[in-house]
Amino acid sequence: MRSMPTTFSPKNLIKFKMQFSKLEKLWEGVASLTCLKEMDLYGCAYLKEIPDLAMAANLETLILVFCVSLVKLSSSVQNLNKLTTLDMKFCESLETLPTFINLKSLNYLDLDGCRRLRNLPEISTKISKLILNDTAIEQFPCNLRLENLVELQMKNLMGEKLRKGVQPFMPLQAMLSPTLTMLQLENMPSLVELPSSFQNLNELEFLHIINCRNLETLPTGINLQSLDNLSFKGCSRLRSFPEISTNISSLNLEKTGIEEVPWWIEKFSNLTYLQMRHCSRLKCVSLHISKLKHLKKAYFSNCGALTRVDLSGYESGVEMIEADNMSKEASSSLPDSCVPDLNFWDCFNLDPETILRQQSIIFNYMIFPVKEVPSYFTHRTTGISSLTIPLLHVPLSQPIFRFRVGAVVTNNDEEVHIKVKCEFKGICGNSFDVCSDFYVYTNYKEVREGGHMLTILDCRIPLNEDNAPLAQRDYDHVDMQIDASDHCILKGWGIRLLEDCSSPENQLGNLINIKGLVKSGDSNVETERSRKRMR
Repeated sequence: MRSMPTTFSPKNLIKFKMQFSKLEKLWEGVASLTCLKEMDLYGCAYLKEIPDLAMAANLETLILVFCVSLVKLSSSVQNLNKLTTLDMKFCESLETLPTFINLKSLNYLDLDGCRRLRNLPEISTKISKLILNDTAIEQFPCNLRLENLVELQMKNLMGEKLRKGVQPFMPLQAMLSPTLTMLQLENMPSLVELPSSFQNLNELEFLHIINCRNLETLPTGINLQSLDNLSFKGCSRLRSFPEISTNISSLNLEKTGIEEVPWWIEKFSNLTYLQMRHCSRLKCVSLHISKLKHLKKAYFSNCGALTRVDLSGYESGVEMIEADNMSKEASSSLPDSCVPDLNFWDCFNLDPETILRQQSIIFNYMIFPVKEVPSYFTHRTTGISSLTIPLLHVPLSQPIFRFRVGAVVTNNDEEVHIKVKCEFKGICGNSFDVCSDFYVYTNYKEVREGGHMLTILDCRIPLNEDNAPLAQRDYDHVDMQIDASDHCILKGWGIRLLEDCSSPENQLGNLINIKGLVKSGDSNVETERSRKRMR
């Protein structure tokens, strides 16, 4: 059926929904559509035209997504003064729109994937969401004013002049409404600098400017207080990063020309994710981890020029004494932040031992491109062999038993699961077991294809009345063993005890322990007393 039957009467229709039909057209002439509020033709791949909608005065929603044969939109759309939503995603054959769609009610216009569309008509100033991704638009209305815009997406504009950077992208100035909360610009060679009106975007929460290779500078002296998610990924000429907001939780500077992590990142108290992979000019990383209390992941892989890393922890014991005096209720509300994942894969000029000797830092795991277990780990073995480590000089009256594991593995998957098993044994036969699970995410092709990877784990085991009563803590040694995922080969591993747990770096573990839970991984603790009860 190429069109609706001649007997079809849409007079009383409120909603017309014909998704994925094979219709080429709906009906002939102008039909009475006074009751129609929604027309949904999603996926009608054979539809070449839509009917005259002059009589659809109450139409509010028009959905033409994936109408890939549709070449033009009826000029009658200009009269739909109650239309709020016009969704034309992936109308790949669409070449023109009516020159005037200044509809007072229109607030959502989506032209994503309209690859042949070259001109943007005059549109409503009431629009709140405008999506122009993957279009060929290079002509914008001279009097463009988008005073109520909340979301703007312009990714991969394929107009020849814009794509080759022949002309600057001037319309952006008119598009930066103070009401914006989301702005996405991607693959725009014509974008060299951001307009001065950028400083007025006080409502902006999400800003992604990606692969704009000619962007060199950013506005300074601004504070976008609402900004939470920021990415300049692929802006390869960007060498500096100004203090743009202190409320950022996700920051992506991957493949930029930045040479040093700006010191003011320590002000980003909400920072959770920091992405700086493939920053070929990055030479120095300085992160005050004790101030980044929500940091979970920091990636610096493939930064070949990186030679110095300073991961400052707690600067003195004062802060830790205060923390140690906190109530259990207060400590249980602390975030998991003090245990970030740190990735330094393919940073071949970086020495892991110089970082490890900064014992005040607490982390979950770190990754390095190293083939052998460093000498920093005083107890070393190969394969899956176990290690027996004497505890003669380790004070077990402390609340936390802390040590680091260094394991060299070859991996063929995106995730490595490492299980650390410990069995504490005493001279009187008393003992208890503990097991911690670490899930190490790599996501890098070089690692997955069999490259050697040194994974360093920071382990913290609670010693409390539930699993290790103080009266029974006369353990003289601990047997340790680690297991890795089946798709991994464990080449070798080692242990270093951080013996003085009264020092600030080890007291920090007390914060991360919440009623016996080890934040470094899922832990299962079984004591000698519990084993006896089970018998």
